[in-house]
Amino acid sequence: MQKFLYGFISAILILLTLSIIYPWWSDTKGCTKCYQVIAEMNEQSLAIELHYRKFGKLPSNEEGLEILVGEFLEELNNDPWGGKYFYSTLNFDNRQCYVIWSFGSDLKPGGEKESEKDFSIFGKNENCL
Repeated sequence: MQKFLYGFISAILILLTLSIIYPWWSDTKGCTKCYQVIAEMNEQSLAIELHYRKFGKLPSNEEGLEILVGEFLEELNNDPWGGKYFYSTLNFDNRQCYVIWSFGSDLKPGGEKESEKDFSIFGKNENCL
């Protein structure tokens, strides 16, 4: 009876430990894609800077990131979760800036888990801030 009790208590402790560790582990496991999305947006940001240096202007909102394909980007991938990368120009005191963003693994604004959060890069070329 005592062995059974020790085995039962051990099983309960293991299950409690797993219930604490698994949500953390499953969330961070998906976050390798977080690093990938940041790397891809950095690559897109560099392509935007090269476009700006060559043409003296940022791609318009209508042209988007697609205009960079060929000359500045090999291809425009979806984010690691299959969602689209978004691009928009912004105006601050007649200075044009840009932002690139992804909605993360839940493909919608906001999010609770690390991989669900939105990712963005704010472009700071010499014309901006």
